[in-house]
Amino acid sequence: MKRMIKISIGLILFALAFIAEAGTLRIGKPEIDEDTVTVPVMLAGDVGEGVAALNFDFNYDPSALEPQAVNAGKTPQQLGKEVLTNIRKPGVYRVLMAGLNSSVLTSGEIVNIVFKRKGDSAETDISITG
Repeated sequence: MKRMIKISIGLILFALAFIAEAGTLRIGKPEIDEDTVTVPVMLAGDVGEGVAALNFDFNYDPSALEPQAVNAGKTPQQLGKEVLTNIRKPGVYRVLMAGLNSSVLTSGEIVNIVFKRKGDSAETDISITG
């Protein structure tokens, strides 16, 4: 079992090494509820033949937001893509989307990041890097 996990992780990293620069990630319009903020992340622009895997850092203000979950969009779910996350440090949320298949994503919503609101701040800066 441990060997299978190591092989799977190795295959994902191998696939990520050969992804061409294609398309652009952008932040969609956040949906704000009383105590949560859901931020859609979109794949846009010229994605060529598509994108099989991707990773990015979502930058946020840790005094205003606390990451709760990341949900794959409809198309990534249908294609069997998995989403893994990690808080690299307060204010930087790493998101990785990949699958052990060659199915490719086209333009559209790829993930929704759900945050818990902290404090009464009505505005905060968010961005994507990587």
